[in-house]
Order: sequence, then C-alpha cells, then structure tokens
Amino acid sequence: MFTGIVRGCGRVLSFSAEKNAWRLAIAAPKNFPPLKIGGSLSVDGVCLTVSQKKGAIYFFDVVAETVRRTTLGKYKKGVLVNLEPALEWKERIEGHFVQGHVDGIGTLLEISRRDKDVCFQIKYPAKLKPFLIEKGSIAVNGVSLTLGPVKANQFYLYLIPHTLKLSNFNQLKPGDQLNLEADLMVKFFRTL
Repeated sequence: MFTGIVRGCGRVLSFSAEKNAWRLAIAAPKNFPPLKIGGSLSVDGVCLTVSQKKGAIYFFDVVAETVRRTTLGKYKKGVLVNLEPALEWKERIEGHFVQGHVDGIGTLLEISRRDKDVCFQIKYPAKLKPFLIEKGSIAVNGVSLTLGPVKANQFYLYLIPHTLKLSNFNQLKPGDQLNLEADLMVKFFRTL
C-alpha cells in the first residue's frame, strides 16, 4: 500500500527478458530509504517486489501480466521513474491510498500553462469513467493528484512546482503513456 507521495526519481539501468520473467534494474536516488529484499516499491505507480539489491541498485522480476497492463514494457536504459517505498503505518498518511495496481494506461495529450498553473490534459480508457470525479483523487505514474475537470474521455490536472520538481512529470511530453490508478475508495463505493 502506498500514498502517492513520491520520494524521488530513480533511473532505469536495464529492462530485459529473462527465462521466467522480465528483469528490471533501477538505481535509487541519493538518500532514498533503504529497501529489503521482498519489500514493495512503487515504480511509476506499479507495485513491484525487490528480488535483489546491490547498494542503491534494486532488481525486480516482472511478470507478463504486469508488462501487458502497464508502461513498464516501454522502459529503456536511462528513463527516470517515480519511486515511493511502501507505506509504514506509523507515518502520517498524506495523498490517498494507492495500491500500485494499475487500472489502465492514459496518454498525455497536452501540457499548457495558464498564468502560474501547469495543466496536463490526459486521455483515459473508457472503463475508468465511473471512478473519475472532479476534485477526487487519481494516481498518475504513482503520484497522488487531484482531478480537475473530467470530460467524456479526458481529464485535467493542475500541477504544483513541487510535484514537477520531485517527479518525472517535468520530462513528459504529449504522446507519452501514463499508468493510471483510480481512487480505491471511489472504486469501492461505485461498485456497491
């Protein structure tokens, strides 16, 4: 379980097909909380399990289902990814509850600036429509964000400078694909 409060960006060192799974290696940023083998890490909003580590380099085995449902299969060496360690219950809970189970892939349509606002316009899969509510929460590449206006097949996000600085959002461009996870509470209540 995560909160969508990203702790920094890591760099993909490699992503390759192995005999039984894909293998992802990521270098964590300086001062990133150390992780244990078997621990969970949100990588661009995808919950992965640490299978091996060498200092601040973490390795993950990724199954075909995860590659199919997320943007991980497009990773190349050098790509920056948002990282968040699993929630510790003794911490203050900020953001919203994020499972790291991606609901769908969105596409960044446009980045615009309005006065001091940076606005991202994102196209989302139709199956997410019931779970997207203006002023509700969504995790985009693992970052907990507040939804702006929600249209038939796209929504808007207004990003603060801190989010742009700390995440990989400052590297995104129109056409990039994004991992989307709808708010767990909205999914629960909308399916009752």
